[in-house]
Amino acid sequence: MYNKLLVTLDGSPFAEYVLAHATTVAKGCAVPEVWLLRVVEPMPIGEGVTQEFIYKVYGEREKVAKEYLEGTAKGLREQGLTVNTAVTQGQPADEIVDFTVKHGIDLVIMATHGRSGVGRWVFGSVSDRVVREAKVPLLLIRCG
Repeated sequence: MYNKLLVTLDGSPFAEYVLAHATTVAKGCAVPEVWLLRVVEPMPIGEGVTQEFIYKVYGEREKVAKEYLEGTAKGLREQGLTVNTAVTQGQPADEIVDFTVKHGIDLVIMATHGRSGVGRWVFGSVSDRVVREAKVPLLLIRCG
């Protein structure tokens, strides 16, 4: 049914809540390939911030993100799953949608805060944008 599953993570325990669901789907549907994706948002450029500083900070953030994903992937691999990891830079919703196209993803599993009304308007909603823009099925896990 599914060949490639994408799990989006941001490093928070909230986002990690989806891992149990992703494992169940991957095993139950015999998904041959699971991807873990973490998007590192660009750093805002302000007065006095040099390009060199931005590259250094992004490099550090990317390194931390890769280590986090590899640690998470290790646990899933120990459960018998084939897991790949990727770190991208940009706006999370855009990166997630682009990733699904570039890598032929069949299903996206991600956490959602379940905000509505003013909360969604003030904070925005990555999951909401992905729902509107992605061309693949999504499994949204409400975690709060």
